Amino acid sequence: MASDSSNRELLAEKECAVFEAHAEQFSSGGELAHIGSLLQRASSNYFDDLALTTPKGDFSFGRLYFLSIKLSQELYSAGLQAHDRVMIHSENSAFFYIAYFAILQAGGVVVPVNTFLHTKELAYIIREAAPTFVLAQDCYAPKMRVGFEEAGIEKVPVWGESHIDWSVKVDSKDDLPDFQPTYLSSDVIAAILYTSGTTGAPKGIALSSRNMVTNGLQLMTRMNSLGLGR
Repeated sequence: MASDSSNRELLAEKECAVFEAHAEQFSSGGELAHIGSLLQRASSNYFDDLALTTPKGDFSFGRLYFLSIKLSQELYSAGLQAHDRVMIHSENSAFFYIAYFAILQAGGVVVPVNTFLHTKELAYIIREAAPTFVLAQDCYAPKMRVGFEEAGIEKVPVWGESHIDWSVKVDSKDDLPDFQPTYLSSDVIAAILYTSGTTGAPKGIALSSRNMVTNGLQLMTRMNSLGLGR
């Protein structure tokens, strides 16, 4: 038993050291990087490396960042303010990642919703979250509009995949737009995740950037312990 206890303590000490090393990589001036800056960091360090393989083709980190920046600029131009909530209705896709980081880079709060929700649940979330914009894959845009009707509140802009120029090619960092992302404090709400509502009304869980980055670092640390890290 004593040996088992000692082994657990050694493992915990090792994981703590690995966690601190990872945290230092994702920190500046003693402050953890904002979740919204991670794509920018990846683009800076791994511009030409493969980030996603999707039905729309392959995306390097540089191209993914470029497309998210362009969408951030459109949100700014359309009047998005810091802390505004933006709903994403999308499957796991390139569109989702582009929308996710575009919102965070523009100082907004991400509100992703499950694509399997019925309009009744959607209407409840719309009333509670009060989004100022919706970014939805084209196939889900009609359901979002019905959700707003059932919510009984004024519709907001619903942007689809046509707001993204999927044909764009990004050859170098010189192609990136001159854009300075707006990141909120790491301790304020960055995302609101809603439960499925199977046992009642969907419940929103508010997460700060610090919550999400810390969770990611913990996952990296555990994967490293299992020999799955890079």
